[in-house]
Amino acid sequence: MAKKKTAAETSKKSMAQALGAVGAAFGAISVLSPRTVAKSYGVPVSPSGLQLQRLFGSRALVVSALALTAKTDEEVDRGLAAVAAMNLLDTLTALATAGTASA
Repeated sequence: MAKKKTAAETSKKSMAQALGAVGAAFGAISVLSPRTVAKSYGVPVSPSGLQLQRLFGSRALVVSALALTAKTDEEVDRGLAAVAAMNLLDTLTALATAGTASA
């Protein structure tokens, strides 16, 4: 007999699905139209900047695919932990290089 899901488990899975959908949309736009994303961030458009935007987009697509295909609570937890770790690492590296970013 299947165990009934608690509200917290259902909510967490719904959150992972919503984050996955938003991430997939961001990733697709970043890969297909990196200039649009760069302009919205106020980043100068250059060939290397557009390639970097595409790389971020492909990463977002892969992580989002994991979130959208998670079947078990363990997979949902692992996906959410990966997103949190990725965002923490991005934040720390951005802060570490903030003084040199405009140079």
